[in-house]
Amino acid sequence: ALDTLFDHRPEIDLDVVITGFEHADSILGKLSNRARFQSLDYVERPFLEGLYKHAFCLLYPTLNEGFGYPPLEAMRYETPVLCSAVTSLPEICRDAALYFNPYSQREMRNRVLTLFKNKEVYRDYTERAHDRYSTVARQQKQMLDDLCALILAE
Repeated sequence: ALDTLFDHRPEIDLDVVITGFEHADSILGKLSNRARFQSLDYVERPFLEGLYKHAFCLLYPTLNEGFGYPPLEAMRYETPVLCSAVTSLPEICRDAALYFNPYSQREMRNRVLTLFKNKEVYRDYTERAHDRYSTVARQQKQMLDDLCALILAE
């Protein structure tokens, strides 16, 4: 999706970092804009947090997700999230993410274009990201406090 976007819109000056993908060279070698893609396999937590913090957005086209931590981790740094409208992601991210059909390259491209072309929408999703991360962090802390109180009471 992004390779085609770069073919049709070369003015989009974004580079793509892919993490957690072993043996990516077999796929990345087929891209016409190969120089704009970097695969890092698995990265350590501090480096990953730096990627989240400095990213234009997180594009997360997952088909199988447990809870949705990568989008929430990106939201912690006010990074807009574009993600699949499947699994738990809509429940976790709510209105703080732009969703797409993970089988539709066109939808993925359109979501990236939306953020790239419209600064107001981009700013709105940075604010939504911050608010959603804060809400989920607060809820998780409360649940943990409740669980600890329950365990210690017995």
